[in-house]
Amino acid sequence: MMLFALNLLLAFLWAILFRSTDEKTLIIGFLVGYGILAIFNRSYGRRGRYLVIFLVNLVWQVIVSSIELAWTLVQPTLKLSPGIVAIPLDVTHDFQIAALASAITLTPGTLSVDLGRDKTTGQDVLFVHTIFMGDPQKLREQIKGSFERYILEISHEGVIN
Repeated sequence: MMLFALNLLLAFLWAILFRSTDEKTLIIGFLVGYGILAIFNRSYGRRGRYLVIFLVNLVWQVIVSSIELAWTLVQPTLKLSPGIVAIPLDVTHDFQIAALASAITLTPGTLSVDLGRDKTTGQDVLFVHTIFMGDPQKLREQIKGSFERYILEISHEGVIN
């Protein structure tokens, strides 16, 4: 968080240097500051990279799911197979869980329903409703391999070396 604040400070210093406070100057200043900080602190650079990947992935998932849902709704017979899938969570902090649940809910056709705890392992479990059930394990792997993985990387508890 301290590095992000420093990045914002560098962006404002850039704007002062160029005597302009328009959006373009501030964005360029932020990017230059990010580049400088990423050189000196590789962790900050990696986290920023995964934030961009997460956001691009989220937008992509929303677009693909929207098209899939729209295509299903214009068919003469609806072929929905709704169901609820329990997804064991590796994210542990409230903000991480909220970010994951929000990303899932933003994707058309899925909804984060509840947060529970597995009685045998004690691990948090997120219950997700989907209107296209298919293979529950595939849905688990898709969410854990994309949204959850990137959230862990962004919050510096990464699983990728």
